[in-house]
Amino acid sequence: MKYFVSHGVTGEDWKGLEFTINNICSSLEKSGNNYSNIFLEEVNPELKSKYEGMTIKDLLNEAYKRIDSCEGILVFINSDKRHEGVLIELGYAVANKKRIVLAIKKGVNSHIRDFADKVIEFSDLDEIYKKLEELK
Repeated sequence: MKYFVSHGVTGEDWKGLEFTINNICSSLEKSGNNYSNIFLEEVNPELKSKYEGMTIKDLLNEAYKRIDSCEGILVFINSDKRHEGVLIELGYAVANKKRIVLAIKKGVNSHIRDFADKVIEFSDLDEIYKKLEELK
């Protein structure tokens, strides 16, 4: 299955986020799944120019195209911080009847659980990487 990987970006440490999202995507591949993610391309120097000058609306339209090309969406929530882009992507995925997988840190409350077809809770990042390697 191919998943669009949705996660917060605003206010996050880019180096740490790049490491985390790379590992999440690698774990998906190990489970036999595939992924699409704008952030990894955005931080890649060779691809970054593609996104320079794009508005938030442009980026969301790019996300919509990618969600359309996927069977599901993996929403990664690591804190109580709300990220509007994640909510917009989730709403689009729900409206288009995509499979919703929520990877959420234990102790974090979120109504996204109500929309998820599958909830994967984790205590630390190593645990989520391991659990995503087993995602079917």
